[in-house]
Amino acid sequence: MPEQQGTVRITPEMTIADVVQQKPEAVAILADYGMGCIMCMGAMAETLAEGAMMHGVDINELLEKLNGTEAEKEALER
Repeated sequence: MPEQQGTVRITPEMTIADVVQQKPEAVAILADYGMGCIMCMGAMAETLAEGAMMHGVDINELLEKLNGTEAEKEALER
């Protein structure tokens, strides 16, 4: 399914700070994965992939959850 206009796709190369800025709902998801230090200095320069690796989180599972939030919201609105 093509992405909707305005939908932000989270990638492993994005910094954690960028992820949170683009999708504020990501804060809760990251916290669920033990990545609660989203506003620390490391989050400004650390990529999502680096943070996931440091916390022992499967990056593919995390990306699926982060990118699924938009699709889940749209499904609930229908």
